[in-house]
Amino acid sequence: MDAATVDALNELLAAERAGVETLGLLRREYRDLEHKFAQIEKDEARSCTGLARSIRALGGVMSQERGDFAAKVQGQTSLKNKLQLLARGQGWVVKRLDVLLNKELPAEVTDFLQNMKVVHQRNIEWCNERSKTLSAAQ
Repeated sequence: MDAATVDALNELLAAERAGVETLGLLRREYRDLEHKFAQIEKDEARSCTGLARSIRALGGVMSQERGDFAAKVQGQTSLKNKLQLLARGQGWVVKRLDVLLNKELPAEVTDFLQNMKVVHQRNIEWCNERSKTLSAAQ
């Protein structure tokens, strides 16, 4: 077991748990976007499950940590700002996935991380496109 890889996966797991919390809050706050936020929330939950499975596959122990991203997003004053921060958070995850994907990992872990990256990139694109349609005050 590579402890640094397990630590990196646990860091992502904490971030994805915070993502689930963030999307749940956004889903309840913005009913007109409830369906899309629910979809992204499910993506985050699937990431949590896959990261936990990957940590176990590497013989690691899953952390119980959760990031503070939800509070950061809720601290934003507009939907536009919340979406922009959400996109940056998703981008942070993609950068960490790129580092992990350069490592020698079991095929099932690599496959999961590649899929997770694609999903996050899709969600970044949606957040960026949606935020472009909003004024700074929205």
